[in-house]
Amino acid sequence: MREKYPAQSHPLVLTHPFTGEKSLFSNKVSGVRVEGVDEAESKRILDMVHLLAWRPEFQCRFSWEEGDVAIWDNLASQHYAVSDYWPHTRKMERITLEGESIK
Repeated sequence: MREKYPAQSHPLVLTHPFTGEKSLFSNKVSGVRVEGVDEAESKRILDMVHLLAWRPEFQCRFSWEEGDVAIWDNLASQHYAVSDYWPHTRKMERITLEGESIK
């Protein structure tokens, strides 16, 4: 599996290629460690960054209605599903666009 999908490295703070704005680029699944600091400090930094996505003042929420579509820019946002749609089901489709590497 490693041969097909080798480990990757990218900056924790990136500059958006179109807007020039800075954003944090990490999540609990892919944000493994911060290079250049020891493991304990890396964990503290990533835990702090990942908790930011759970703070209401940094969230955008909306009530789904039939036919709604949500689109977001993964370079400028974090996202996670909230299980608030019961008894309905959720249908999700994903596309990934190819582009320049992150800087």
